[in-house]
Amino acid sequence: MRTPLILLATLLFLLTPPATAREVDPARLDRLATELDAARIRAHVPGCSIAVVVGDEIVFARGFGLQDLEASKPATAETIYAIGSVTKSFTAGLLATLVDEGRLGWDDPVRRHLPDFTLADDTLAAQVTVRDLLSHRTGLLGTDLLWASGAAGWPEIRSALARAEPVAPLRTAFNYQNVCYLVAGKVAEAVGGVDYATLVRDRLLDPMEMRTARLSITDVAADERLARGYVWDADAETFERLPMRNLDNIAPAGAINANVREMAQWIRLQLHRGQVGGRRVIGENQFEPQLWSPQIAVGNRQYGLGWFLRTWNGKRLVEHGGNIDGFSAQAAFLPDDGVGFVLLCNVSASGLQAGSIDVVFDAVIGDPASKAPVAAEDPADLERFTGEYRFDAMDADLTVLLRDGQLGLDVPGQMVYDLLPPDADGRRAFRGFEAITVRFNENDDGVIVSLTLDQAGVVFELPRAGVDIPEEITAADAWPYLGRYRSAAMQMEIEVLRQNGRLAVDVPGQMVYELHAPDDEGRWAFRMTDAISVRFERDENDDVTAVTMNQSGLDMRFDRSAPPPPRDEETTTPTAAELMHVVHEQRGRDAYEQLLNLRLDGTIEFRNQGIMGTVTTLVSGFDRFWQRIDLGVFGWIQTSCIGEEGWRQSAFEPLDELDGPMLTQLRLGHPALVLDHWATRFESMTVTGLTEDGVPMMLLEAEPAGLPAVKMVIDTSDGRVVRAEGGTRVAGGGTIPTSVRYEDYRTIAGVLLPFRSITKTPVYGEVVVQIERARPNVELTREPWFMNLPEGAPGPLD
Repeated sequence: MRTPLILLATLLFLLTPPATAREVDPARLDRLATELDAARIRAHVPGCSIAVVVGDEIVFARGFGLQDLEASKPATAETIYAIGSVTKSFTAGLLATLVDEGRLGWDDPVRRHLPDFTLADDTLAAQVTVRDLLSHRTGLLGTDLLWASGAAGWPEIRSALARAEPVAPLRTAFNYQNVCYLVAGKVAEAVGGVDYATLVRDRLLDPMEMRTARLSITDVAADERLARGYVWDADAETFERLPMRNLDNIAPAGAINANVREMAQWIRLQLHRGQVGGRRVIGENQFEPQLWSPQIAVGNRQYGLGWFLRTWNGKRLVEHGGNIDGFSAQAAFLPDDGVGFVLLCNVSASGLQAGSIDVVFDAVIGDPASKAPVAAEDPADLERFTGEYRFDAMDADLTVLLRDGQLGLDVPGQMVYDLLPPDADGRRAFRGFEAITVRFNENDDGVIVSLTLDQAGVVFELPRAGVDIPEEITAADAWPYLGRYRSAAMQMEIEVLRQNGRLAVDVPGQMVYELHAPDDEGRWAFRMTDAISVRFERDENDDVTAVTMNQSGLDMRFDRSAPPPPRDEETTTPTAAELMHVVHEQRGRDAYEQLLNLRLDGTIEFRNQGIMGTVTTLVSGFDRFWQRIDLGVFGWIQTSCIGEEGWRQSAFEPLDELDGPMLTQLRLGHPALVLDHWATRFESMTVTGLTEDGVPMMLLEAEPAGLPAVKMVIDTSDGRVVRAEGGTRVAGGGTIPTSVRYEDYRTIAGVLLPFRSITKTPVYGEVVVQIERARPNVELTREPWFMNLPEGAPGPLD
């Protein structure tokens, strides 16, 4: 189940009746088979199955690759997969049947049907409607910790949801929300009078004759047609088997398991506005006016009720993907052309999902002339494009290279994507993933300075390594805008800064968004998407006092909370070694070295998840630590490290011995990190001066091997790390922007330590750790550092 982000403008469509069936040239289907299988291999997908519907007929249904690698069992059209979040479209369709009967309204307050529905903001809880639940616009962040362990039932999830603090006002932002679909399922149960699974079976699956589809893995686990799930390990270049996740406690958001031949019935029903096999299942007036009606913007797309909405080559496209451990899915259709498909795969999220939309529709209804062979490019002319380009959103370097006389783009952790020759606008599409394009940008001297990456309308600019980007605003001109701004309504603080010679906005937990130069109305558009912009407000003294961010037509005001830094401040900047010496002396490195070990006990609060728990940390020296986070019924997380070995295990994943960047990241989590010798932890470091709230500080930018750069703001008066920013690498590649603020410093046995940390990420929101007790030189029953001990071995605190 995925979590998209950023927001764009509303798309309006005319209502059009479904297209009639058409003949499909067999040569087109042959091309589809060839191109889809090639794309599957490039995207590292062990096996997949697809069914294509044209009009009212399944014109193509088959499998590719293997449904079970260990048994070498081929995938077929009857192979069963977990469809993940495509289930959401079924939940929305189920509610539509209750609306048809007049027993439910899309704009009914949730409390009309669930009187005990509660949120941290009672006013918000009273206003949330069924429509809000289904369009991810309640203002709640994703609360996936509530269900991920599989142990929490509805009472526990409901109780935690009632404590989860919202991150945005109602109907102002898209935040992918699985638990809200669980609430929608509970609404359906309250109205329909029976459990969710029975409602889906009786109202949707049986009328569509989807007889093998199941809503629980316990009902499908023994079926020999069930695919095995995998994840691609890019570092080891191999597939890793993953156990299926039990989704019974979050069923309305993603629990259906099915094969493509039966899933084609769902596409037939969509193309015929609620009718399949001559039987009316959902009212015709529930589609364009409701299910496919834009409710909230998501990038260049919109989200309706259980469906994403956008265009493909100027045609109206309705689609939804699904991702869950070891499986991924894509359902998509062009309602005005009467064409759609379902693709199911036995690998965690891959590029094949989004890429399949181009592959399928190009093959089935695309213009053959557009696929005519293109003249080969001279490799000598392509050399000037090669090199590394910095992708800040991934915190990674993408490499443009030449192979077999063609340009390719190497995306770390994914694959090398072949780039097609440019179109009339200079855009080069990814072969097999034509919705993604790049365009190379050159300066007045013809030198390539950057590339522009466009992924379904969300635009990123990647500067080329070693090339200076032309300055768009001088430091002097940028100075009046710089500083921090806070929105009381959104409980968020942003920072305006200068980056790459451009004005930029740093949004905590997301990234730094560079801005275009202002237009005649003073509107500074985001370079990523011009649907988001900022406008600065000045007082009678011409001082900048606020910034208003416009997103999807909504204005959000941020008042200045910190002044800009002093102009031309004269400061003496120390070297990284000199700064480290100051920190070590003031924080008590010598005293720390005298400790045998240190135990820290405290609490952890996931404010935007509504979960509280305990955290215990044991440290010894600079290369050993052990930590356990206990969240009760919502799960636990345990990590440990000794020297060059490290492990992680949780209620959500089996024991994993870490290596490479993941091990490096674990070691950087040592509570005494800043008291160690920095050169042993980072490959490079730079120090610059800055001022926060009128206090001179130092900014340390350090680069660990294979990981995003870490930025630490350090108060040189006492060596405190005030805050840090960077990215958290996740398994399978990719990083999550992460910021941490450190507070409540106290001295324990001569060592100055923060007793409170506030971490912010776009996944979990705000996480507060408060140390309640620190004990040096505690007695341990055994050393805890090794987690690869036999099952049943005593714990370090037993």
